[in-house]
Amino acid sequence: MTYSRWTTALGIGFASALLPLQAVALDIGGSNGISVNGTGGGLNVSVGGANGVNATVGGASSLASVSVGGASGVNANVGGSSSGGLGVNASVGGSGGINSATSLGGNNASGGLGVGTTASIGGAGGVNADVDATVGGSSLATASALANVGAGDNTLLDLTVRIPPTSGDLANVSVGGANGVNAAIGSTDSNGLGVDLSIGGASGVNSSTSIGGASGSGGLDVGTTASIGGTDGVNADVDATIVGSDLATANAIANVGAGDNTLAEISVGIPSVAGIGGITPTNPGDTGPAATSPNPNAGIPASDRTRSLTMINDMPAGDRAKAKTRCKDVVRSGGFDASLVSLCKMVIALR
Repeated sequence: MTYSRWTTALGIGFASALLPLQAVALDIGGSNGISVNGTGGGLNVSVGGANGVNATVGGASSLASVSVGGASGVNANVGGSSSGGLGVNASVGGSGGINSATSLGGNNASGGLGVGTTASIGGAGGVNADVDATVGGSSLATASALANVGAGDNTLLDLTVRIPPTSGDLANVSVGGANGVNAAIGSTDSNGLGVDLSIGGASGVNSSTSIGGASGSGGLDVGTTASIGGTDGVNADVDATIVGSDLATANAIANVGAGDNTLAEISVGIPSVAGIGGITPTNPGDTGPAATSPNPNAGIPASDRTRSLTMINDMPAGDRAKAKTRCKDVVRSGGFDASLVSLCKMVIALR
């Protein structure tokens, strides 16, 4: 009789081991106790019920999930994402606490490997951020980050980086929205490098700088436009070219508001194109002194001479004296461009 009972028990044990996982179950202490089961195709473990410690490994939609303290506690899930990649979700404190969702891989419009994370602190009315990056595909690498406070245009940070740049943009960054700090780096219409900066919006401090690109003189161009206070404030435009038809040229103009309210206007060229060395070109067959006679005004258009002399004459007496002293050094030293020497002689002659 005893032998018969043991063989029966052993047979039941083997049979239970061969049953599918869904049929395995352990329950100690009821719904708030300890339970282990294979419901849903995975292994589920629960200690303390819905608000205790719960874990699932496997199943239809996730690799693993863990919950401590229920929906308002600590929750994490690792599984597939909607794009077909790997997804990792975490929550501390429920929908109004700290939440994040990260995806790796899956379908990507650019054809590269994508990584994305959305995060929030305090729910929809708190701080929300979205960070995305792609390696490979249509670009070597792209990255973007956006952070807001609550609903509406309350941007804390908006950053975009593309390598190599597409649509002219290499990087964009915004802190504080349209009226905060904004910067953009990318290519210009002339295929150079452009850097735009704004602090305080259209009526604040704004600048736009370009370096390189196609140049009519064949040199390296650098240009900056800047404004303080918008169109009715102080506006300046500075351009310079290094090497090209001239060794170097520079122009600068500053205005206050609209109209001809010029604060300063400066134009410099080293050396001048026309009349190199102060010699007036002549026909190859010409001989005698007239063929190489120095022209003191060579290379300086009359309008430029008049404007330069007027600017110097309008200087304070102390600054005008310094300019004359420097011009005397230029005339005495020699080796300077003839057009500059000519201008200095006229400056020295000023009363």
